[in-house]
Amino acid sequence: MDLKLIIAIISISIVISSIISTFIYNLLLRRLIDESLEKFKFNLQNEAYVKQRRWELKRDACLKALEIADSLISNGKYPNVEEGVIVPQESSTKEIRNCVNLIASSCEMKEVLAILKRIVNGDFSPDVIVDLRNAVRKELEFGNEQIDNDRESAFIARTLFDENE
Repeated sequence: MDLKLIIAIISISIVISSIISTFIYNLLLRRLIDESLEKFKFNLQNEAYVKQRRWELKRDACLKALEIADSLISNGKYPNVEEGVIVPQESSTKEIRNCVNLIASSCEMKEVLAILKRIVNGDFSPDVIVDLRNAVRKELEFGNEQIDNDRESAFIARTLFDENE
């Protein structure tokens, strides 16, 4: 065979195989790839949404735990604090039970629940709020650094705006 003929046959073969490959890609593979990519995107978005919602539930439960802790601490009697110095808050048993259930079902670590139960059971001093705040920071993945270590004035008994009460 002549060299030009061989080159022509090879060229035609390459063109035909390119056309067939393009056709197969466009007809079959592209559709499969697009569908797989869309499924992957959907699953990724869904996972991110679920993760965000779980974090929001955990955050709400932790903030409610802090609110309940403030309430219970504010109603305690302490040897070095005069009657009426602390402005009391209220929390119902129903609210407390609901919060304990939320913490138990949404938090990954045991610390927030353990400290809240200690407070609910009356086994605390007012500075326990520091421990609860730091446990909430860890649970919500804000870091292990303790922002508030001031146990002397950890619990805010009243503010200047409470003088009328």
